[in-house]
Amino acid sequence: MYKYLITILLIVITGCKNEKQQDKSNNLVEKLEPNNEDNTVTLQFTEYDNYLSFLKRVDEIVCNDSVPVVKIRINDTEYIHKFSTPCWDRIGDILIKQKNVLIVHDDSIEKRFTNPWMCKKFELSTLGFILEKDMSNNGKNENWSESPAKHILSISVSDDSINKLQPIFLELSRAYERNFINSDIRIWLTDYVPYFEPPPPPPEGPEDIEEIEFVE
Repeated sequence: MYKYLITILLIVITGCKNEKQQDKSNNLVEKLEPNNEDNTVTLQFTEYDNYLSFLKRVDEIVCNDSVPVVKIRINDTEYIHKFSTPCWDRIGDILIKQKNVLIVHDDSIEKRFTNPWMCKKFELSTLGFILEKDMSNNGKNENWSESPAKHILSISVSDDSINKLQPIFLELSRAYERNFINSDIRIWLTDYVPYFEPPPPPPEGPEDIEEIEFVE
């Protein structure tokens, strides 16, 4: 449980890191091995009592060199969503630029900006539109994704709300159906960490130093 929390905390705070460290971190992500098309395991949300047990099952699958997938059918078309969640026992902590992550939690979407620091929320029904905007940004807006190759869709629900996963993947399937996106995306199943705004930096300058009182 804690390994998921640590990773997402790193995702959240990476916006404060320097650019040199962030670029090095992204290289780690890009070297992850691609999914094996012939080695997938289909998951059914109804087979799990809570989200934590679902997360544990995903972890077991990826750490056994298989690919967890969810299949959603709309009319006569079946959409297969692969999870690219890493095996944390092998990979360890990965730092990701906050701008490259789009968060879907329960029934809302979050995009967390760093300039200025803020969390912008959208309705789940806009997932296709927001994904298209994020993945096609290509670094033009510094608060949105740098490129489709670096983009991550982080999906989570509250532990007692595993039934909310179905609507999320249904909306993701509709995004493909409506041609908002036309390529595979990296989906990470994670724990959710609430947004927090970092405190302002301490004051600097000679005038601040003069105000310090020393007590002997």
